[in-house]
Amino acid sequence: MEILLKKIMGSRPYHLDLASTLDETRESLLAHYYDIIFLDIKFKTSSSFEIIDRIPRGTKIIFVTAYPEHAIHAIRSNAFDYLLKPVKEEELGACLDRFYESMSAQIVGNVIQIREKGFARWLKLSDIIHVKGNGPYSMIHLPEEQITTARTLKSLIPDLGKDFVRVHKSHVVNRNFIKGVQKDQIILTNHTCLPISRNGLKSLSSF
Repeated sequence: MEILLKKIMGSRPYHLDLASTLDETRESLLAHYYDIIFLDIKFKTSSSFEIIDRIPRGTKIIFVTAYPEHAIHAIRSNAFDYLLKPVKEEELGACLDRFYESMSAQIVGNVIQIREKGFARWLKLSDIIHVKGNGPYSMIHLPEEQITTARTLKSLIPDLGKDFVRVHKSHVVNRNFIKGVQKDQIILTNHTCLPISRNGLKSLSSF
């Protein structure tokens, strides 16, 4: 499988990690974000279905197995694809082509590209609740996770689009998630309270 992947990927830029046990897979998922992950369903006495909830929603999952009876479970687990062993080069190539096409479609849409722990990642702007700046870093808050990226808040603002307003020197919010304003605070729909400056109030009133 590794040899096939390297052959098909060719000159495309990519980073490949390998894990031979479920524990190694868990450790890799904690340490890195992956755009795509190939999972063998059987790990000796355990199953990779046990770690599905640890995989970010944006990661495409391709199950690789010698057991076709697991296909329904894989589909219900939001699998991007399902490859039967022995994996054929043309099937793996078609799978990767579909993956790159899906990524291209996302890039054309209303998204922003960031880098997290050295890996490229695309986020839907509509999913971003607010962004907090912290020096050379920014923390992007999504409904189910927070992502730290090595970009300043100032550099991110032009890429966020018209729905985002800077309410404070350290905070930019998506106006679609604003619940209300109370004194010197802005309240978001997820019950987060953020400070709002005078300039932030002016910016907000201009929408």
